[in-house]
Amino acid sequence: MASQGKIARYLIPLLLIFLIIAIGVTLIVNRDGVVPPRIEVQQTSLPLPSSDYSFPFGNITISLSGSVDPAVYYGAKAAKKETVVRGNISDSTWIRETYLAMINDPAQDSFYSSLIATFRSIRSQQHLDDDEYLE
Repeated sequence: MASQGKIARYLIPLLLIFLIIAIGVTLIVNRDGVVPPRIEVQQTSLPLPSSDYSFPFGNITISLSGSVDPAVYYGAKAAKKETVVRGNISDSTWIRETYLAMINDPAQDSFYSSLIATFRSIRSQQHLDDDEYLE
């Protein structure tokens, strides 16, 4: 009988701790929120061609040549395209969060940096002011 008392004395606190942990995990996993897709960069040796763009800007034609990192391209191609919405989240909220996540995806930082550098170079070459700037 004494050993059953010891077991009960230790078992009840352990069960309570387990129950508290289980409730905590359930609350964390099932809370309201938005989980947008993201790019998992995939190392590859497959090349991608660069793209050339020309467009009128004021009295001149701007020509750009750009390329996307193949690791980012193939990562984006393989990425899930769905946004997971948990709970009572409005359409405007999950749509806004999804677009912001795509725009701010760290995998695209080098692409945006390169594009901005090109725009700034054109700004300098063409002596554009703040009102004429391409960005």
